[in-house]
Amino acid sequence: MTVSVEVVMNDQRSLKEFESALAVMPEVVEARRVFGSPDHILEVLVADVAAYERFQTTKLLVLPGISRTISCPRRRAVPRHRQNLGCLVSPR
Repeated sequence: MTVSVEVVMNDQRSLKEFESALAVMPEVVEARRVFGSPDHILEVLVADVAAYERFQTTKLLVLPGISRTISCPRRRAVPRHRQNLGCLVSPR
């Protein structure tokens, strides 16, 4: 599950506390602070939708400073062109 998180924080201490809380959540396998909106993009790994709802309501949304979250479940990965010695593997 990819989760976009917008926060309302005006100081570095609050931001570090927020990110430290994310870092100890086993469900959050990746957290990135990004430029613009949203402020953070999370990759959350849970068993199913019910497990995600529990995570969201009992762990994520209780953190101070969150103003909005958008959750996007993944369907499948889109294949990428990979480079091999400077050449494209799949023809255009």
